[in-house]
Amino acid sequence: MNRQTLHRVLLGTVSMAVALGAFGTTEAWSQSSESHHYSENSEHYVSPTDQEKATESSAMSSNRISGRYIVRTVGARAVTLSSAGGAPETTRLRANGDGEIRGLSGGDGGDWTTGKLAIWSAATGDLFYDEKPAIDLSGLQYAATLGADYRFFDAFLAGVAVGYERLDVTFHGNGDFQRDADYFVTTLYGAYQFTDNWSVNILGSYGLGLNDIIPAGANSGQGNGHHSHRFITSGNVAYSNVYDRITAYGSGGISYAHEGFDAYYDSVGAKVSPDAVELGQLYTEGDVGYIFQMSDENNDIIEPYVSARLEYDFISNGMNDRFGAVLGGGLRAFVNDNLSLEMFGNTEVARSDEATTSFGMNARLQF
Repeated sequence: MNRQTLHRVLLGTVSMAVALGAFGTTEAWSQSSESHHYSENSEHYVSPTDQEKATESSAMSSNRISGRYIVRTVGARAVTLSSAGGAPETTRLRANGDGEIRGLSGGDGGDWTTGKLAIWSAATGDLFYDEKPAIDLSGLQYAATLGADYRFFDAFLAGVAVGYERLDVTFHGNGDFQRDADYFVTTLYGAYQFTDNWSVNILGSYGLGLNDIIPAGANSGQGNGHHSHRFITSGNVAYSNVYDRITAYGSGGISYAHEGFDAYYDSVGAKVSPDAVELGQLYTEGDVGYIFQMSDENNDIIEPYVSARLEYDFISNGMNDRFGAVLGGGLRAFVNDNLSLEMFGNTEVARSDEATTSFGMNARLQF
């Protein structure tokens, strides 16, 4: 084989290798592209639009539940006798016709702690659904809170609470998928009792949320644990009194909730940017109970009650009904001078396509 022939053979071999390499690279790139394309269009993938809509719609339901819970829990710390957490001794005096109304959440004074410092806990679980044509969802939300408050200058109360909330929502139709969220919450609150029967309270709450979207049948989420930031604030005026053994409590106020979501890139690299959600409410709520003294020796007291709430959403995202109502009841038990307990349940009755049912309990220890 002469030199010219050898040169041609080598050139042909190199050309074939380059061609095969190029073909292999092109095919590999094509397979990679097809695989990526399959991930976005698989039955388990939730589109960015659906991720955004799911996050926004479920946040509306969740923020309404959280707002009620925080307002009710803090309100219970800031009113007198007939609230959940009123001082047991005050309850007995009023039940016996004394008529004297004493004590915010921290109770009545001795030294700097006795009767003034209280710690408390609260927990609730909520089942909810929303069956609007564009939003078919159901979910479970539960929360636990631990707080402490202190009474000073006889009529003022200040407190702080920390809590955890868990949200699990399932979206139906177009392939079931879930939104899961964990919230870590800090709340500051204060109250002032300006007459024997009337008090005011305010609160501010911040919750850091860790969110994910989980497709049906998937082992991991698409949302990459993106953050949200929820703010809730409210101001309330409350009335509390006892007529013989009948307790009466009522309050009215205004609340505002805002939750913003960080934009994120999902598991296939698509950008998802949920809009912020807002909820502003005017509301009035109250309960009526009856005091039973179970033991003359130990002065144990139980107080069953019925409750109601009316609310109007003056700021709302989406197509939610503006008016709502909640009916329920519960049982308070004053175990001794230091410990009181409460169990309650309620359900939403007035919104046309959505409803929430709640169960919970509170406990209070006064030093």
